[in-house]
Amino acid sequence: MKQDEDLGVLRRIRTGQQRQPTDQTTSDQIPETQPPGALTPAPLSHSGILSHTQQVSGLTGLRRNLLQGIVDYALPSDDGSPMHPDQVMAMVAANATQARGVLLVGSAGVGKTRLCLEVSRRAVDQGWTVLHVTVGEPAVTTPDLFEAVVSTRSERVLVVLDYLNECQRVDVSAIRQRYLPQMSAAGITVAMLAACRPG
Repeated sequence: MKQDEDLGVLRRIRTGQQRQPTDQTTSDQIPETQPPGALTPAPLSHSGILSHTQQVSGLTGLRRNLLQGIVDYALPSDDGSPMHPDQVMAMVAANATQARGVLLVGSAGVGKTRLCLEVSRRAVDQGWTVLHVTVGEPAVTTPDLFEAVVSTRSERVLVVLDYLNECQRVDVSAIRQRYLPQMSAAGITVAMLAACRPG
């Protein structure tokens, strides 16, 4: 399968059926407190790469529903479910030591973006620096991405590529074959979490 070959660096997980949130609040408040790992120590050089704090604070309109406290996240009933954010975070961290990532695959609306945010929040809580790659212009390139990783001056960086299929200038093969080994040799653990639609 061509897609599997192209995304060989990323372990594929299929998302389940769309889950309904258990609690909907009318609060319009974005959480004001952020864990210390949510911020990056140096400014990022590309407008399409955001720190976790920038990503969360930039959620507006209907995308605010992705925030805990606006629409609470409905965890899978089984803590051992591969779709539980704790399990995905464990997989992401374990795969980082093998120059591999985790790919979430699912139809629109099943919760890929929200799961990416939940995993990101856990990563921040565990002391990782989290970078979110956004789509649009100017497009983020693979060298842009790894320049941003180095600029964080962090030992552990989680890179989140939501809408991977729209990140046309990010070369997954180059990430696995060249950039992840270079980062590892420099003492930087880079974990990769991506999401895309099937097809």
